[in-house]
Amino acid sequence: MKELRIEEAGKEMKEILNSLEMPVENAYELYKAWEHLTRIMRGKAEYKNILANNDLVINRITDCVILKTHKETDTPEISVSEGCSKYARTVIETLNPKYTHRFTKKICEGDPYCESIIELKK
Repeated sequence: MKELRIEEAGKEMKEILNSLEMPVENAYELYKAWEHLTRIMRGKAEYKNILANNDLVINRITDCVILKTHKETDTPEISVSEGCSKYARTVIETLNPKYTHRFTKKICEGDPYCESIIELKK
C-alpha cells in the first residue's frame, strides 16, 4: 500500500512540474526539478553540487529538513531513510523513466551528509 501512495505522489509531482513548465530531459534538469519539488513539498534543504552535467549529477545535502521534521515528531529515523530513497527514485523515474536516483550516503544513517546521484539507468 505504501508503494502505491509513493507512486501516486510521484505522479502528482509530475503534474506540478508540468504546470511550471520545467524541463526534465537530462540529469541536470531532473536534479533542478527534484530540488524545486522538494523545496515546495518539504522545505528548504542545503544542497551542494559535487558534479553536475547533462549525464550525471552528484550532490550533497548537508541540512535535511525531512530529518529535522521527523525528529521533531518523534518518528523512527529508519522510515526517513526508506521514505527518502523511494520518494527521490519515484520522482526522478516518473519525470523521466530513462533516469534513476540513488543515495550513496545518508544523514539519517549516521553519515555527515546525504550524497545523491541522478544518472541514466543501466
